[in-house]
Amino acid sequence: MTSKLLLRDVLSVIKHYAFMTSVYPVILSIEDNCSVPAQRLLAQEVKEILGDDLLVQPINASETQLPSPAALKKKIILKHKKLPIENEDLATFVTSTDEFQDTDILSRECIKKGVLSLKDGVRHEWSSHVFVLFPDRICYLLESCDESSLKDDKEDTMSIMGDDEK
Repeated sequence: MTSKLLLRDVLSVIKHYAFMTSVYPVILSIEDNCSVPAQRLLAQEVKEILGDDLLVQPINASETQLPSPAALKKKIILKHKKLPIENEDLATFVTSTDEFQDTDILSRECIKKGVLSLKDGVRHEWSSHVFVLFPDRICYLLESCDESSLKDDKEDTMSIMGDDEK
C-alpha cells in the first residue's frame, strides 16, 4: 500500500538532497497519464521548485553527442514522455471550422488558466478540472484532476463555479 505524496513536497526533497553524496546528474523518470494542459501545470511546478538545478536547454547547441556526466554536474535531468496533442481532451464545442481546432489551446492568449471546481448535480460532489478562460468561451478537461497534485498555493490557481444552494 502506498500513500499520496504532493508533487511539491517530493520535488523539494529531491532539490535538497540530490547532490549530497555526488555532484553527478540526477535523472528523474516521470510517468504520468495527464492531459497536455495538466502536463503544462506539472512542468511549471517542476521548473519553479527545481530552478537552476533543472536542465532545460542543451549544454552546447552545436554538439553532435550527448554531454558527459562531468558537463552535467549538479544538474537534474527530467525524462518524460509527452502525450500527443490528439490526446488532449478539452470539453469545448469544437467544429471543423472552429479556430481552436488543431491548436495547443494553452499557448493561446487567454483571460485566465487554472483549476475549476464543478459540482455534480446528481451526486452533489465537487471535482476539479484544468480550465482555460477566453473572452467568448471556457474550455476545460472532462477528466477531473487531483487538486493536491496541482499548485494550490497561488491565489489565481483556484476558481470555483457553482453554488452549494442549487
